[in-house]
Amino acid sequence: MVRGEAPLGRPIVIGAGMGRLATRGHIEGTAMSNENDRAKRLLTLDEEIAAKIEADLKAGVLSKVPGFGKPLAADTGYEQTPEEWRMAFKILKNAGFAPTEVELMKARAALQDERRACKDPSQCKALDDQIQDLSLRISFRMDRFKSYR
Repeated sequence: MVRGEAPLGRPIVIGAGMGRLATRGHIEGTAMSNENDRAKRLLTLDEEIAAKIEADLKAGVLSKVPGFGKPLAADTGYEQTPEEWRMAFKILKNAGFAPTEVELMKARAALQDERRACKDPSQCKALDDQIQDLSLRISFRMDRFKSYR
């Protein structure tokens, strides 16, 4: 490969054995052209998605989807979660993981269901103690979030 400085507009060899010459402007223009092509591809992808959605709307495919035309239901607990934690919790939720507080709440709900079905007073008392203990642990953990507000 030949390298060297050439005045603008004069040809420079860009590769030995390639059989072609290019000017600096051509090389820079190619780089700019590649960036523009990439942007057009992304724009084209967006347009393609919009066209597919529009076609499905016209064909009536989307109107058969449950909840079509209705606002999305708010995620429970979203507003109570501090703003700076929401994205992290959403990522964990989408990955199938739940914060410790959620696991504790599920355990408390299971104990409460068991308590409702309980008939033995001593067992009911033990379940009440466990529910109270879990409620306190949840409360202490949730107080962490209040300090961020």
